[in-house]
Amino acid sequence: MRTQQQSVLGARFFTNGHLVPMKAEYSDEQLHEQIKYYQTLFDVPRAEKRLKETNEKRAKAANGAAPPLSVTLSDEHRSVFEHLHASATKTVEQSAYNWVRPSLWNCIFAGGKK
Repeated sequence: MRTQQQSVLGARFFTNGHLVPMKAEYSDEQLHEQIKYYQTLFDVPRAEKRLKETNEKRAKAANGAAPPLSVTLSDEHRSVFEHLHASATKTVEQSAYNWVRPSLWNCIFAGGKK
């Protein structure tokens, strides 16, 4: 069975009168990587920079004969992409996968002393 509900019973879920074991379909790390992918997917300035680099490589490879690639976004679409990018960035920044506890460095470099 699949559910979007969080069980208070840990890795078990009570349904139809039975207690069934549950496991996550995706690990925390996989979810974090997916959100980081969305962050780059909706990053318009990054995409524009990469498009410019691609056009420069194409022009150099074809001795200037290759027509440049271009994409034009309406202001409305650009606004939606900016909102999606900001949302993904906020989620990544709030994630525990995005930072290392300072105490970890103390444990590593101070020989395990806290």
